[in-house]
Amino acid sequence: MAFSSAIDSLWDDSEQAPAVLYHYTNEEAARGILTNNSVWATHVYDMKDQEEIRIGEATITRAIDSLRAKSSEQLQATFLQGLLNEIERLGPTRQPGAYVWSLTPRKDESKHWRQYAAGGQGVALGFCFGGQKRGKGRATDSNGQVHEFEMRLVKCQYSETDVENLAICMIDCVAKSYAEFVATHPQLKPVANRVAGIHCMNLAAELAASLKAKSFAWEKEWRLYTFVMRYNEVLPCSRGTSRGSVRYLPLTGFALGLLTEICIGPGYHDDLLKHYLDRFMAETGATSRVRIVQAH
Repeated sequence: MAFSSAIDSLWDDSEQAPAVLYHYTNEEAARGILTNNSVWATHVYDMKDQEEIRIGEATITRAIDSLRAKSSEQLQATFLQGLLNEIERLGPTRQPGAYVWSLTPRKDESKHWRQYAAGGQGVALGFCFGGQKRGKGRATDSNGQVHEFEMRLVKCQYSETDVENLAICMIDCVAKSYAEFVATHPQLKPVANRVAGIHCMNLAAELAASLKAKSFAWEKEWRLYTFVMRYNEVLPCSRGTSRGSVRYLPLTGFALGLLTEICIGPGYHDDLLKHYLDRFMAETGATSRVRIVQAH
């Protein structure tokens, strides 16, 4: 069942990822990323702006409902209706789920410093993805077992219409593949239901998580996205914030290898952070590869 290959070609037609993407954050978080070689991907339903994911999921639901209404194949229509029911049943508390980590190609940008890097007293970490949009990350469960996840760079969209049209194309590909497979292998319909359903749920979450309000278009945001498919894979961590408990997934094993630049915020005026970074780069053998600069 080539459900994933049916949609991969559509993802591959989208814009190539920038060579370098920056993550703006405060000094404490930056030190944690460097020291632990780990980034914290946040559950999409625990992101600061909940309106984003609500708009995104409503857009995906419209796309699926539109496909269901137009489908002339009973198998496809039944599958799509089941998918709508599952999305409604699971709701925002679902676990497993989708996790994202925010990036931007914009370096040394004043709005980003103010919004995401302690008013300019943080840092922007530059990661060289080399134009690639796929990679592997690792996370450790409560038993100490390491699990590997596929990560994908997704460009945020600021148009509900564009996301809805993309969702229609992608989910239609999966639904048609599902119907064709079940027609020729009816005895495997339960397996097909489960596998195609997982792909569609993953896809719906990924597309919903990529949609942002037009007022945020200045961010030109990309998101590193991963999806936890099974309850028994990894129990996500959580931390208390002013918004309550926030679920996150610590993805390890790739951050330092991709790090290419550290930009110290314009509001940071002493040398303590610069000395720490110089020492850390020397200890990890990254001095010749990672450039440390001061923002203007």
